[in-house]
Amino acid sequence: PGTVLRHGNKVIIFISKGAIINRVDNFIGKNIDDVIINLNANSFDNSKLLYHIGNPLEVESELPKGIIISQNPSPGSQISSLTDLQFLISKGKDRLEKHVKNYIGIYYKDAIASLLNDSISFDIDLANTNDFGNIIFQSIPPGTKINEPDKILITIAKPKVDNKIVFGILTYKLRHHPSYVDISVRLKGLDGKNSLMYSFKSKGGLIKLPYEVQKGSTIELYIY
Repeated sequence: PGTVLRHGNKVIIFISKGAIINRVDNFIGKNIDDVIINLNANSFDNSKLLYHIGNPLEVESELPKGIIISQNPSPGSQISSLTDLQFLISKGKDRLEKHVKNYIGIYYKDAIASLLNDSISFDIDLANTNDFGNIIFQSIPPGTKINEPDKILITIAKPKVDNKIVFGILTYKLRHHPSYVDISVRLKGLDGKNSLMYSFKSKGGLIKLPYEVQKGSTIELYIY
């Protein structure tokens, strides 16, 4: 400012385009886990981060679990800076009520398989009795209706094993997910062969799984 110009001098004027305007993507109908994975991946590829994702809100719905029902801001809204993105997602609707079965007297492997198949959360205690490997106690009586947050405690009588076998409880704390994730537990034996021990779905929390394997074997847990 204030510079004296002579006839014939050229002046270049730069005009601001204003803030860069983006529009909110449409995430409705997509799975929340897939959306979060894609947004996190894009944040590494692009220097500009557009969204901050809040904790999703869950409601009962006929839609599958984890499907985004609505979002705020709505699709197409204009944004020019980091924006808080809030999702409303389906937690599904169980059409079939779950009832606790009678696990007492059943060998622990069969009881665990039944609990995992029914998606019932459970905790495990061990006891030294002559019922080797069988379930000797359950905290919720058979026939009781059980809801998703409920957890049943079962007590396993330690199985009798020889000095080449080890029995124990695999314990893992899985971070909580808005929808179910697939989990598998595999055994790598001394001969190098790989076999499936458990396969189930979980939304997170403390996982306890009994195992009875040869000493020196490797147990591997996979989350998908």
